[in-house]
Amino acid sequence: MLKKIALITTFTFLCITSLFSQEKFRLSFVASPQLGWIKTSDHSIEDAKARFGFNFGIESDIFLDSDKRYSFLTGVMLSSMGSKVTYNEDKVINDTAIKAGEDVKIGYKFIEIPAAIKLRSNQTHRSVFYAQFGLSNWINIGSSITTEDDALKGDSIKDNLSFFNMGYNVGGGLEYDLGGRNALNIGVLYQNGFTDISTNDSFMKNSSLRNVRLNLAFIF
Repeated sequence: MLKKIALITTFTFLCITSLFSQEKFRLSFVASPQLGWIKTSDHSIEDAKARFGFNFGIESDIFLDSDKRYSFLTGVMLSSMGSKVTYNEDKVINDTAIKAGEDVKIGYKFIEIPAAIKLRSNQTHRSVFYAQFGLSNWINIGSSITTEDDALKGDSIKDNLSFFNMGYNVGGGLEYDLGGRNALNIGVLYQNGFTDISTNDSFMKNSSLRNVRLNLAFIF
């Protein structure tokens, strides 16, 4: 698994590096708080609540026209998110009994690779408004579980969750020109997964990721 992650990350980085010298390309450093939860139709889950997480990494805009009104957005980011679930029946996870009604915290760590189209307005008072829509690709690099009684405390659940997940993203925001090539970006992004995050039905089934992110970025 680590070899696959390294190959994907290296390939993406080489693509970004090869395009960096072109005028049609720019990089942004992203550091964003986010709120994640799961959407599930699993009848064994009584309640699913949101948890805070964080996302940081590099995004790139590859402009598709000379006026820089349209761009293809991609990048490589490390994303942590989570959820809190309450089962309405007894469960056994990692050979540990979990009683019905007990809160269970689940944490996810992903390498995230977006692929979106961004639409940008003309600049007004040094500001550009934008909207984006596309796909979010999540590669699972570490997932953990913590029970209310600490019988499980950060234990790995990688065998219960899928290696790859996908969803769509939609959002918008504002870029403020600082002069030269530099700008600040603030926006909001919603991500909606459409693949089942679990590979073990006894742990969780028919469940997908949801996420709302406050995008904060410095554009180089």
